Amino acid sequence: MLGCLADPSPRGCPIGIRGVIDLTGLASATAPPRSLDDIRFLFADLIAPGTYRLVMESPPDSSTDLWYWTTDRSALQAAQIDTALLDGKLVSVATVTLDPSLDFSFVATVEGDGLRAFSTVGSLDVKS
Repeated sequence: MLGCLADPSPRGCPIGIRGVIDLTGLASATAPPRSLDDIRFLFADLIAPGTYRLVMESPPDSSTDLWYWTTDRSALQAAQIDTALLDGKLVSVATVTLDPSLDFSFVATVEGDGLRAFSTVGSLDVKS
């Protein structure tokens, strides 16, 4: 996997955030991440050229973030997160605005009292 840190990356390396982390010897200060079931993506849609909305459901009393990056390997960016009601349930609404010709990948995280969880990495392929 260290070979994937070369620039440009060799064929077959995953697209997304590149880096190496060594967590050996570090004690966890909080609870370990929980099941991926703690975050549910309900839907994603295009609301304006280059502006996407992703709606997520996460545990009550938790803080939700969505991090995204484009396939041209731009820096990791935080999406704007708003809270809304959908069918009587509290949901998080992430808004991502970028060049409308770029595909992007994302990951959601939630944190609360004794809770840390993250989603699998998702991606949105933009077709013109």
